[in-house]
Formats: sequence, C-alpha cells, structure tokens
Amino acid sequence: MAEKSTREKQGSAGTTAETVSDDQRATEPVPELVLYSTRACHLCEQAEALLMPLVQRGVLIAVDDVSESDALFHRYGMRIPVLRHGPSGQELDWPFALPAVEALLG
Repeated sequence: MAEKSTREKQGSAGTTAETVSDDQRATEPVPELVLYSTRACHLCEQAEALLMPLVQRGVLIAVDDVSESDALFHRYGMRIPVLRHGPSGQELDWPFALPAVEALLG
C-alpha cells in the first residue's frame, strides 16, 4: 500500500491541503521554492502575497506548515516565514523582497 501524506498547495484560489501518495510524489515536479509558514501568521500571509506574482508566472512554490512537523517546527518555528530554494537549499528569512527571491531563482 502506498504511503499518503498531506501537504499544502499554493494555487490561484489560495492555499489548499491535498493528500498525496508516494506514486504521485514520484511523478510531480519538484517545487523551486518552499515557504515555511503556519496558520494565523500575518507575516506568512504577507510573504505569500509577495510570492503570488511568481506563482502567476509559473514558479512552483510549496507551502509547508511547520506546526505539522516537530522537526520543521524546531528548525523554523521562531523564524517563519522562511523561503527555501529547493535546488540549492539556500534560505531567505523574512523580510525578503521580490528582487531577492528572483535572484535566488537565478
């Protein structure tokens, strides 16, 4: 039986949760950016709004809620929002500006 997990997906209608199987994860593109965030975080909401132009241009951005993982909470809980570039592992702590994010993307 394939393992399933829940993750958040950023789309034009906002952030939604979806259940993803191992098989789906293997065929999906890897996000270019990961935004570590949590609910009821006004700074996280600002970061998401800042990133929307990139999403509209087709940049794949995953939103991970750090409250759902002890490891993520331990690493990012006091720093959120944090933006991580998937391929390089480089991170930007808030506040970050769109030019810095675009430079991160290369």
